[in-house]
Parts: sequence; structure tokens; C-alpha cells
Amino acid sequence: MVNLNKRILYLDQLRSLAIICVIIGHVCTFFGEGSYVNWMFSTAVISIVRVGVPLFLMVSGALLLNRKLKISVFFKKRARSVVVPFICWAAIYSIFGLLYFSYLPSYEPTLQYFIDVFFGFKGVSSILWFIWFLLGIYLLIPILNSFILDKGFEGANYLLLLIFVFSILFSVGFFTDPLKNLFRSIYYFVNAIAYYILGYYIHNKKFNCSHEKLVVIGFILFIFGALCNFYSMYSIDYGSWSINKLDFFNIFVIFEASGVFLMFRYFNVKMISKKLKPLKETVFAKLVVSYSTCTFGIFFLHWLIVNYMAYNPFFEQFKVGKAYIWIPIFSLAIILLCWAIIWILSKIPILKICSGVK
Repeated sequence: MVNLNKRILYLDQLRSLAIICVIIGHVCTFFGEGSYVNWMFSTAVISIVRVGVPLFLMVSGALLLNRKLKISVFFKKRARSVVVPFICWAAIYSIFGLLYFSYLPSYEPTLQYFIDVFFGFKGVSSILWFIWFLLGIYLLIPILNSFILDKGFEGANYLLLLIFVFSILFSVGFFTDPLKNLFRSIYYFVNAIAYYILGYYIHNKKFNCSHEKLVVIGFILFIFGALCNFYSMYSIDYGSWSINKLDFFNIFVIFEASGVFLMFRYFNVKMISKKLKPLKETVFAKLVVSYSTCTFGIFFLHWLIVNYMAYNPFFEQFKVGKAYIWIPIFSLAIILLCWAIIWILSKIPILKICSGVK
């Protein structure tokens, strides 16, 4: 039984929102083509839900930075909570690929096939890029944490300035010139930790501003970022009716994710009505925490379901249907189905290790 008093509820809310955004984004790429209306709707939705991965990273930054970490204990916990479930799901992806895509020559039980699945080089396991990305950041966390402990907000301000400058340069196309490979490398190094720093900063910083104003500022940042993201995607994709990925470190994605984090950090139901109960005293809080603890397993499982739908002839009829109907329906179905399955796995001792539930 999860003790709500030991949870930071708004971080659970953000973690839950993050995986919901990831699922919706992947469903959009499935239903987002076939007609101008589908493309427009999917592009608009993706411009909003692109904050999914950034929010995951920001929550981790809020929880991991500015703490006295013993390196051996830190990596032991990461191995148990991340590496072990990852290996389990890599094996599941391998089996799923062999069974479901057996008609493809590249899906044969060879050593190269298993290596490709493990490193996320196969479509069936392409989502595993995020795990390798995460493991790379974890290697930097002890160093970054020591820097934050030593320099505090002064150090964080310096890193945020670097992040802001590099992100703007990237967003205006500065790093597209092949002659700027050195700067491109620096950009990816700096921005790999961008959201960790932002999460730590917003979680711990005491702003000289009322909570109500901070919520409004967050909302403005979110709307501004979302509109700019939509315009960027519209400009790139117009005429092709395809969905291009919006880079996580685009300056407008950073604005959008920061805005969402600010809103959740400082919002209180008392702002709506003083008669309302605090969220921690409601059933909603228990549901949010339950979903939040299942998010890692949901992250792995939903990709199997999306792959199944993408290549199953039955779902072809929905690709040319009305995206504004099918995207919400299939997204909700996947969200609830994955939650139910991972929750059940977490209650079975021998399978709990695959669930990712702590």
C-alpha cells in the first residue's frame, strides 16, 4: 500500500501525464496520415504532447539532484529499477518480433537480430533508445549532482544560460552546417542534461512571486511553446502530410515543458474554491500514485501494442478514418489496458520484476 504522505503528489501527476503524452504521441503517428484533416489534427496534438519525455527527465532531475548520493548505492538502485526491467522487456521485444514479423527477412533468430533489438535498432524495439539515453545521463548524474551541491542555484543559472543559448542556436538551424560538428557535439552534451537541471530548478527555487502568478506564467509558457511547436511542424510538413518528429531540445519544447512543470508545481485546488479538499485527501490522488508507479512498465508495454496495431490489417480501416475520433479512443484504450496489465504483473511475485513498479 503506497503511503501518500511520503509522496510528492505533483511529481506523480507529472510522471503520469508524461507517459500519457508519450502514448498519445505514438498513436498520433499511427493515425496522423491519409488526409489533410487527419494530418492537421495529429500535428496539433503532437505539438502539445511532445512534452512527455522532457517531463520524465524533469521529474528525475527534481528527485535526484541536490542530494548527497553515494555512488555505489545510486547505481545499485538504478540497476534494480531500470536495467533489470529493461533486459526483461528487451527479451519480450525479441520474442514478439520473431513471432509477429516472421514474414520479414530481417526478423530471423540470428545473433545480429538479438543485438539490434537490444540496442533499439529494430522497429519493434526502437523505443529502447530512451533507455540508453537515460543510462548515459545516469553516468553523469554523480558529477552533475556534485556540481549542484557545490554551486547551488548559481551553478544552475550558469547551466541554464548555456542550455538556453544552445537551444536557440539549434532552433534557428545553427547546427545544420556540417562544418559545425564540434558545436553540435557540445550542444547535445549540454542539452542532454537540460531537463534535469530545469526540473531541479523549478522544484527547489523560491520565486519572489505568488503561486497564482506562477501558474499563470506557466500557462503562458505552455501555450506559447505549443503554438510555436505547431507552427514549426506545420511549416516543415505542409504538403507532405507526414508527421516529422519535433526535437526534444527545440527552444519551444523547453518553454512548453517548463510551463507545464510550473503549473503543476504551484497549482492548488484552493485557487478554484476554498471549499475543495486537498488533492491528497481524494481518491484521485490514489489513482494518480497508482498510475505513476506503473509508468515505467507502461512505457515498455504500450510500444508492443502500438506495433501490433500499426501492422495489423484490422486497424487499416481506422487509419483513413476520422483522427479526431480514433486518436482519443485508441489512446484511452491503450492507457487503461497498459495500466491494468502492469498493475496485475506487479502483484505477481515472479513477474513483478518486469513491471518496473518499485
